Amino acid sequence: MKNLEDLTKWYQDFVLQTTNSRKEAERDRDYYDNKQWTSAEIATLNSRKQPVITVNRIKPKIDSLIGLEVRNRVDIKAFPRTPSDEEAAEGATDALRYVADNTDFDQVKTDAAYNLFIEGSMAGIAEVRNTPKGFEIENREIPWDRLIYDFRSTKKDYKDARFMGMAVWMGREDAKALFPDVDEGVLTAGDRDGSLGDTFDDKPKNLYFDSEDRVKLLELYYRDGGQWHHAMFTGAGWLVEPRLSPYLDEDGEPMNPIEAQSAFVDRDNNRYGVVRQMISIQDEINKRRSKALHLLSTRQVRADKGAVDDVREAKKQLNKPDGWLETNPGREFDILSTTDLAIGQTNLLQESKGEIDAIGANASVTGKEDRNLSGRAMQVRQEAGVVELTAVMDGLRSWEKRMYRQMWARIKQFWTEERWIRVTDDERNLKFVGLNRPVTAGEVLQSQGELYDATDPRANQIVHIENQVAELDMDIILEAVPDTVNLQSEQFELLANMFSANPNAIPMEMIVESSSLRNKDRILERLQGGSDEEREANAQVQQEAMALEKADKVADIQGKEAKAAKDQADATAQQIENMATASGLKNVVEALGGQDH
Repeated sequence: MKNLEDLTKWYQDFVLQTTNSRKEAERDRDYYDNKQWTSAEIATLNSRKQPVITVNRIKPKIDSLIGLEVRNRVDIKAFPRTPSDEEAAEGATDALRYVADNTDFDQVKTDAAYNLFIEGSMAGIAEVRNTPKGFEIENREIPWDRLIYDFRSTKKDYKDARFMGMAVWMGREDAKALFPDVDEGVLTAGDRDGSLGDTFDDKPKNLYFDSEDRVKLLELYYRDGGQWHHAMFTGAGWLVEPRLSPYLDEDGEPMNPIEAQSAFVDRDNNRYGVVRQMISIQDEINKRRSKALHLLSTRQVRADKGAVDDVREAKKQLNKPDGWLETNPGREFDILSTTDLAIGQTNLLQESKGEIDAIGANASVTGKEDRNLSGRAMQVRQEAGVVELTAVMDGLRSWEKRMYRQMWARIKQFWTEERWIRVTDDERNLKFVGLNRPVTAGEVLQSQGELYDATDPRANQIVHIENQVAELDMDIILEAVPDTVNLQSEQFELLANMFSANPNAIPMEMIVESSSLRNKDRILERLQGGSDEEREANAQVQQEAMALEKADKVADIQGKEAKAAKDQADATAQQIENMATASGLKNVVEALGGQDH
């Protein structure tokens, strides 16, 4: 087990070995924040009366990358590793999305992405907070200037790091409330670990006084004896003595809950971001712009001694757009043109702007292309800009996926009791999903449509646990990543291609069954005419409609028959009348009218 001196030395060695790297990272952040001139450079320019101009081309670049990250956000999805877990996978997906939404993980990722692009390292931690309603999982960003890591780590994802952690500043009274059993001597104000005046200072820096005592707490997760341990301490003693990490992985082993990612790592293990390669070009843009403006707004003079009576007054007049200057006869006085120098500076300035525009997200990707390009040319430029960023954006997606795995590990470890989560993926219907829900024998019989005696004690016996997260074995992927995760996905892709080629060859129900669509049971019910109750109701409606249709047909036939009989009777009567007239019996018939015959 490591002692306090061991962990303190690890931290101090980290601070010492990464000093230059962190200074450059601080400079990169300053350039993003429009602080691109040193105090010495500003003093020099002021002495020359040369303007201090900053044309910040770095900030729009980084903001464009953040825009790409926001625009390309993806949803998480859990896939089962066994066929029996297929339905439970939807519950796992719902649980992960609930945690992400509850902790605003999208914003956490965006904040961390700024550190990835600018300083070169991003980090986050998935922790658990005990509340009256149960354990709640929390995701939070670890700012780059609070991240502690093994400086011997060479991998971008820090998987070879021996230790990782963070430095946290807080008020002394808050620290006492958080650690009530710790001796007050441990919570001494200030910084006693040897890194005062460094990146890990309290913010803002260089305060001459502070109305509240502050103390820096160090938290480390480290590997010892093949297992991950956890400890918290100050420069004066333990806050939490070394112990096995309280967080377990999917196999039940102690794990490190911190996930970190770097954009780039050089051969000396220094980590840096996208801004680093823009620094020198940005300097050139600022200095050439300042110099060109200075050359265009000043004049150089070559004159004989005594050409003017008052040199100071002559300079003042030369600086005026309507200045009047009198020279002494016989003395040479020439104004030298510096226009050629200004033009040269301007041409090089344009070249510098072109260089920085070609780095990372170009104008086509960010939507700021001024040139009138064809559709094909625009597409080529966009693809070129995105391809250059592929490695960094892929690292960002990798970090996001690993953070979701951390969330899933917390869910499996701490969500052991029955829990209901709200799912809002269907905007028409708010639903709740039960995790670790006990299912009784009566509920099983009811779902099967069988009758049972509710008073029978056996009906209340628990027969299984629905969506028992501790037993689920899931693959977690990001839905936007084109990856084939299992045989089911391969079969679905094959069937979908066959259906596209010949829709009549494969039933739509088969396509839906082989898919991993959420709520596909409801889709199948709709394709098959609904549930059993809906199909019964539809059948009854159809029978009633058929009966009405049959009655209408019968009535129509009867009407037609009655009309035909009436027409026949009318025709017979007309025929008799015609015959009577023709045979001279008309008078006889009239005379016998009203008598029986």
